[in-house]
Amino acid sequence: PELFWALRGGGGGFGVVTALEFRLYPVPQVYSGFAYFPVERAAETLAAYRTWIDDAPDDLSTALVLRRMPADAPEQVRDRHVLMLKVVHAGEAAEARRLLAPLWRAAGPALLDETRTTAYAATAMGGTPNRHMDMFDTVPEELIGILLRAAERAQTVEIRHWGGAMGRPGPDAGPVSHRSTRLSVIVDTPMPGLAEELRPYANGGTFLNFLADPSRTAAAYTAADLRRLREVKRAYDPDGFFRVGHVVPA
Repeated sequence: PELFWALRGGGGGFGVVTALEFRLYPVPQVYSGFAYFPVERAAETLAAYRTWIDDAPDDLSTALVLRRMPADAPEQVRDRHVLMLKVVHAGEAAEARRLLAPLWRAAGPALLDETRTTAYAATAMGGTPNRHMDMFDTVPEELIGILLRAAERAQTVEIRHWGGAMGRPGPDAGPVSHRSTRLSVIVDTPMPGLAEELRPYANGGTFLNFLADPSRTAAAYTAADLRRLREVKRAYDPDGFFRVGHVVPA
């Protein structure tokens, strides 16, 4: 039981998985896409977002992104600094629009709306490596100010809300810690001093999926989970034979 627990979230240092069995759920279509707004509305929209997420249902996932659009972007947002709303809703378009209405009002008229009903498989996209990520339980005004200033220099600043079923793990869940995190912030541009500015407001956690720095592997776990993972490592692989990706040392 201990080894199986460690394999479900402990990284690539506990063995080789030779078979997986997935339980699938029918989600043929979702409402998803991007809506773009003037970046000048970012402060008001972020202020609305930090309370709006408290009532967001499990079937709605969103992020606000401050982004500098490239020269090959659609004409309405080409070469502009914009506020993007990213959304995936496992439900009807009308219900998604109703749920998103408070954010839409805060952001103002959209420069471009690319949200639509589409196949769930079409929403998959690759990630961007080597990003700075922090997690937050609260979003005070001071943090909003730091993010807006960072966005003036960064290519992309993403504020994503978490929660849902992931935030309610069962008693037999693996060592994926920090599930109660409300928000994460990802900055894709190296920025001296930003980590120090964010640290007083961050909860200190991270997820392995988003972790570019191997030296921060321990930050992905609570102290209790990390201690238990090290005990499993010592019992099953004391010499460190398995070491793929982020590895918890014995």
